Amino acid sequence: MVDQIAEASSARTPEERTPEQHAPAAGTAEPAAPAPAPSALRRRIADAAALVVLVAGFLAVNDMRAWISTPYWLDEMWVALSTRVPLTDLPHITGSTPIGWTLLLRLVPDPDALRLLPAAFGLLSVLAAYAFGRIAFRGGTAQSTLAGLACSGAVLLLPAGQVHHDLKQYTADAAVAVAFLALVAWLEAGWSRRRLVVVAAAGPVAFLVSQVTVIVAVASFGGLVIGTAARRQWRRLAETAVLGAASGLLLAVIYGAFVAPVRTPALRDWWSGFYPSVPQLPGYLHHRLQQLGPQLGFGHVAVVLLLAAAGVAVLAAQRRGMTALAVLLTPAIAVILGVTRTYPLLDQRTSYFLMVQWAVLAGIAVAGVAVGVARLVPGGPAARGRLAIACVLTLAVLGSFAATHRFWYRFDGLDPRVPMTNQPARYDVRTAVRWVDQHRHPGDVLVINDRAVFGYIFYHSGASMRWVPATNTLGWVPVAPVDPDIVVVPGRAASQIQDAVGRAVARARANGSGARVLVLRTAWSAEKDSWQAALAPYPVTYSYSGLEPVAIIAQP
Repeated sequence: MVDQIAEASSARTPEERTPEQHAPAAGTAEPAAPAPAPSALRRRIADAAALVVLVAGFLAVNDMRAWISTPYWLDEMWVALSTRVPLTDLPHITGSTPIGWTLLLRLVPDPDALRLLPAAFGLLSVLAAYAFGRIAFRGGTAQSTLAGLACSGAVLLLPAGQVHHDLKQYTADAAVAVAFLALVAWLEAGWSRRRLVVVAAAGPVAFLVSQVTVIVAVASFGGLVIGTAARRQWRRLAETAVLGAASGLLLAVIYGAFVAPVRTPALRDWWSGFYPSVPQLPGYLHHRLQQLGPQLGFGHVAVVLLLAAAGVAVLAAQRRGMTALAVLLTPAIAVILGVTRTYPLLDQRTSYFLMVQWAVLAGIAVAGVAVGVARLVPGGPAARGRLAIACVLTLAVLGSFAATHRFWYRFDGLDPRVPMTNQPARYDVRTAVRWVDQHRHPGDVLVINDRAVFGYIFYHSGASMRWVPATNTLGWVPVAPVDPDIVVVPGRAASQIQDAVGRAVARARANGSGARVLVLRTAWSAEKDSWQAALAPYPVTYSYSGLEPVAIIAQP
């Protein structure tokens, strides 16, 4: 395969050949005039039809109503709270979420519908995959459209897409990763200085919404530099190196301004399990890929690697050597960053972009093999017949995959037929906060555990947020409204829980005989025994049945 990629990188396309190379040999007949290229109108019609199909498919596969209606869970809540602070505070509270992402959230008018942003980037991933296949495949309009639909269909049907659409930048990571592959293929398909400038400018812009831009941008320019060097195109090599360095410098400036200051030691420690050493690497990679198998749609690492290799081989066969090199460099750089403890390697969330890139490779592998098989059919059917065979084969593969994984699609988060759960389906602090807002009487004392503070501030009558620095993974914590009848549990230790409940009970007794203690908690299962011990001396009822109901101590 390496030989194929090298050959693809060094081969010249017809438009790169010299006039002497184009000229026929002496004494030979003039070659027939080339067939006219497909009209621009035909290409536009094909792309418009594909766009309609992909948008409809995205809405069919994903339950958008559930995405919007499900309450935010803890890891989403601090992202949602970024919409409640002044713009000048954003550089201090973005944490692991890019500042551009938090700015885009402010464009969503409904605070309960912020997941429209990850949904938009999820759709962009599908469309970018179509563009990649459309550009990377060198056949006519029909074959390249088939390749685009195969790539986008693979992304659309990827099971991992059903569990990584919470209010974080993971779908933006995927969209950026696939978009860079499409940009490299676009540049390789018709090299120009203008296109090279576009690829270079894309890095700093994309970095504002996705920190994996560093990985995919370096991989992209690595593929371009190696490819131009292999072709001995020294002027292009120099231009690529200069613009790549300029783009990298801007990435470094943005990193130093917005990422490095908020990358806390606690956050680095949180990812320590995803930083393998070099001797651990082979076993670590096998273990993690095996864990990710259900989300990729295959239980065996060998199948995953085989499809990826087939995709790279198809790119090499299509004379997209630079693109193939960029694809290979992306996981290689991810491994280097993992070993150097810079970026977590093969975590199911932060490495979601690698899973989507793999789906794109699998898609173009399916299309390439289908086209190749159609050409080998005995009898030599006409072009339309071969295209029909390729379409049927591609549809059969994708259709079989979709049928096998049908229980994943429109996944609501809890389904025994799916070997995973969505975190938002396990928590519901929103209902609890709104119940408190509606049923809390004067004199009632509210106890809030440390994680529910985020949800209380966000959902409590649209309250604004104050924050203070902290040593947690975020580097900050929100401050609850100033109210003597609100007791916040400062941590998760049994003694802290016991003390908070005791103070709340004493306060309620001081407020009068009708005062109650309302206990608002989220993500507290790990402290279940501590809470049971703290509440055991009192008669406790619950506000309603369901997830995370409010515990009520009446007249303590």
